[in-house]
Amino acid sequence: ALERHATSKLASEEQLFQVSTMGFRGEALPSIASVSRLSIFSQAPGSTAMQGHWEGGERQSLGPNPCPLGTRVVVEDVFFNTPVRRTFIKSPISEQNNTYEIMLRLALSRPDISFAFSSEKKLYFKTPGNGNLFDCIVSIYGAGYAQQFIPLRWESEHFALEGFIGKPEFKRRNRKTQLFYVNRRAVRSPMLSRALDVSYQNFLLSKEYPAAILFLTIDFAEVDINVHPQKLEVKFRDEQQVFRMVQQSVKSQLEQHVYNLPVGSGAPARFSRPPLPAAPRDTALQFSHPAFRFDREINPPLSEAPENEMVAEAEAVHAKPVIQDLAIIGQLFNSYVLAESRDSLWLIDQHAAQERIMFNRLEDHYREHNWEQQILAIPIIIDLEPRMVEMLEQRQQDLARLGIELEPIGPDGVALRALPAYFKGQEQSLIEELVVLMDAGSEDRFYHDALAGMACKASVRAGDALSRPELYRLVADLLDCREYKNCPHGRPLIFQLSRSDIERFFKRA
Repeated sequence: ALERHATSKLASEEQLFQVSTMGFRGEALPSIASVSRLSIFSQAPGSTAMQGHWEGGERQSLGPNPCPLGTRVVVEDVFFNTPVRRTFIKSPISEQNNTYEIMLRLALSRPDISFAFSSEKKLYFKTPGNGNLFDCIVSIYGAGYAQQFIPLRWESEHFALEGFIGKPEFKRRNRKTQLFYVNRRAVRSPMLSRALDVSYQNFLLSKEYPAAILFLTIDFAEVDINVHPQKLEVKFRDEQQVFRMVQQSVKSQLEQHVYNLPVGSGAPARFSRPPLPAAPRDTALQFSHPAFRFDREINPPLSEAPENEMVAEAEAVHAKPVIQDLAIIGQLFNSYVLAESRDSLWLIDQHAAQERIMFNRLEDHYREHNWEQQILAIPIIIDLEPRMVEMLEQRQQDLARLGIELEPIGPDGVALRALPAYFKGQEQSLIEELVVLMDAGSEDRFYHDALAGMACKASVRAGDALSRPELYRLVADLLDCREYKNCPHGRPLIFQLSRSDIERFFKRA
C-alpha cells in the first residue's frame, strides 16, 4: 500500500473512460509517507494483525502487532524532512478549519458511514452512519440549521437529483453553504451554482445566495472527473442539459414549497398576488410595518403626532436641499417608491433605501457605544455547529461592541442574552450571518460588513406593501442620510429618468 501505484483501482484501459471510483492512481499513501512519519495498524477478520512504520517514505518496520479489527493510519511530523515546505503551513486554526471542511464533505457524501472529527480533545461532530442524510446534517450543523431545508428528489431517464435546498428565507451572504456532489464525489461547479441561482432568482435579492446540499447521479461516461488534480472540478458532456435539469427540478420543488402546491402538481405558469387596495392619497396614516417602529428618541413614529403635523412633516420632503419639489406618487411592484420632481421621475429601491437608513443609525450606535439593547428575560437557545460555537466564543468582545451578548452552553449551542432591539424574531439568522462574516476572515471590514448585514435584516423587503406615510417617512429619512445614493453594500438605490429622456422616448422632443 505504501508503494506508488500499488492501490490503483483500475484493471483495464477501458475503465479510464468510465471512472466510478473516487481516485485511481494509488498515490495518496506513498505521497503522504514521503513527507511524514506514518504508521499503519491493520487486521482483517481471520488474519494476523500487522503494524508498519515509515519515515520519509522509507520503511522502518513491518510485522505482526496486536490491534483491533480494521485499519488505522497515524500521520505525524508532516514535512519534517522538507523544512521549506513546512514554512507554508498555515496557523493551527486555519489548518483545522481546512481539515474540518474536508471531513464535513466526506461525512455528507456517505451518510451510511459514521464519521467523527475532533481536535485538541474537542469533538466537533460525529455522524450516526444510519444512511439518513437529514440525520447526518443534524449531527454536523444542528437541528435548527437542518430545519431550514426542503427535501428534493427528482429522476429522469439519464439523471437523478436528490438532497436538500434551503428555504428562501434562509439566505446566505456567500456560497459556502452550497455543497454539490456528482456520483457521490464532492465537487466545485460554477455551472451548478448558476443553475441554483437562476432557480431562486424570484425569491432572493442580489448578492443573496441559497443553501443547498445536492447529489447528482449521472452516467459515468457523461462526466469527466480528471480536469483537476484534486478532482474538485468536473466537466459534463452536455452542460446545457444538466443545467436545465437542475434548474427546473429545484425551481419546481421551491415553488411547491412557497405556494403550497400538492406534490406532483407542478409549478404555476404564472403566480399573481391578489391586488392590494389603493391607499388614499390624503390620509392613509397608519404605520403597519415593524421596520418603521424606530427608536423614539432618534426617530419618533409619525403616528404619535397630530394628523395635520403628520401630513406637514411628510410633505416637507420637497424642502430638502438635495431634491427640490419632490412629490411621492406611490409604490411600484411593492418594491420601489415612485417620486416626481419638477423635471424628472425617481425610482427608489425601498429595501436598499431602508438599509442605508438603518446602517447609518447602527453605525452611530456603534461609534457612540450606545446600543438600546433588548435584554431577554429568558435566553434564546440557538443550535449551531461546534465550529461556529467556538468562533463565537473567541469573538465575544467583538459581539459586545455590536450590542450582542451570548455565551456557549455546550459544544453545539449558545444562549443569546441580549441584542439590539431592532432584531426581534430574527435572532438565529442574525447570529449565523455574523459567524459567516467571522469565518470570511476580513478583520478590517468585519464591523462594517456586520453592521451592513444587521441593517439588511432590520429593513423592509422587496414585496412589502407600505402605507403612504411610510413611503413619505422612508424618502424623508433617506434624504437626511449621508451617502444616500448607495446602500451600505454599494448598490445604487435611486434611479432618475429625466423629463427630456421620457419625451425623447415618445418622440415628443
